[in-house]
Amino acid sequence: MRTHGRRAPVVEASGSWEENLRALAHRLAEFAAGPVEGAIAAIMAGGQHPEFNQTVLDLWRPAMESWHRLVHVAAERGEVAEGLDPRTVVDTLLAPIIFTPLAMRRPMDAPEVDALVDLLLSGSRAR
Repeated sequence: MRTHGRRAPVVEASGSWEENLRALAHRLAEFAAGPVEGAIAAIMAGGQHPEFNQTVLDLWRPAMESWHRLVHVAAERGEVAEGLDPRTVVDTLLAPIIFTPLAMRRPMDAPEVDALVDLLLSGSRAR
């Protein structure tokens, strides 16, 4: 479990908001499509084992903090709307990436991931 938890993708804010978000989205989609991640997501979605859920979230915390940091850096650069909540952006990104393999039993393909990123870029653009 610890080994898998440490595989949660970390993306450093080394490029533009678009480059960073796109890199993160594709890495998350690949991660979520794996069989172990699918099993973990199913257990977590069932809500029957809160201790398990908390353990997974604790293991993912460093990765999740890096995802939030991408939004903070983009805000500092003026690339996203002022006051944009990093958690909302990350949750919006994660929901379809986790849901598709969990409920639809297939990974998101690259065009779907790109369409999701395009939607998030449009909604987060600095005004």
